[in-house]
Amino acid sequence: MKHCFSLLLALFLGGCSLLPQPYKIDIDQGNVIEPAKVRQIKVGMSREDLIFLMGHPAISDHFHPNRYDYMHDLVKGNGEHTRQHLIIYFEGDHVSRIVKEKAPL
Repeated sequence: MKHCFSLLLALFLGGCSLLPQPYKIDIDQGNVIEPAKVRQIKVGMSREDLIFLMGHPAISDHFHPNRYDYMHDLVKGNGEHTRQHLIIYFEGDHVSRIVKEKAPL
């Protein structure tokens, strides 16, 4: 009897992995950072031109008005996670520095 119960339990638990897994959607958050658009950003570009090209930044910090942070997070249904971070610094109303990085997860 014990062996029969153990066999049934093993078959039952092993059979769970044969069931189809639920579909998981990709979660896409923030500003999409397209390499072609990033290559168009130049030092000296006006703030208005940058916004026209890239859109408004995902993060707006009132304590650092001379910095725009463009963030993009993508979590795929299979669990793969990528994060991009583009930082634009301004002097006055023009781009002074561009920092591209893959942000840690």
